[in-house]
Amino acid sequence: MLDLLAYDFMQRSLLAAAMVGGLCSIIGVFVVLRGLAFVGAGTSHAAFAGVALGYLMGWPPLLLALVFGLATVWITGWVEEKGRMKLDVSIGILYTTTMALGILFIGLMKTYNAEVYGYLFGSVLSVTPEELRIIG
Repeated sequence: MLDLLAYDFMQRSLLAAAMVGGLCSIIGVFVVLRGLAFVGAGTSHAAFAGVALGYLMGWPPLLLALVFGLATVWITGWVEEKGRMKLDVSIGILYTTTMALGILFIGLMKTYNAEVYGYLFGSVLSVTPEELRIIG
């Protein structure tokens, strides 16, 4: 069992999981107290739409993921500020809308690209040293 720790990718994945677990547990307290438990899912699915559009158009997928994620957060905050609907309702609407856009963009691609789904589901075993520095 300890033989697995001899591999660099395994060391990086365990370290990344421990760091992200620690950070998320601290941030999670504030997220739940503010009633924003749904915001992570909504933002990640919005970013997925950006990644899919990036692959479809040949643009940088991570840049579009950032744009879509920030736009979703901004729209959610704007809707709450105007008092038009509850925060979790606006997050739910944007969650489903952006996920549908992501699926639409994937459907418009001429070839299947498994890498797009990797952005949504990820793989802790493929953490690079650069990503480890970003997490830290």
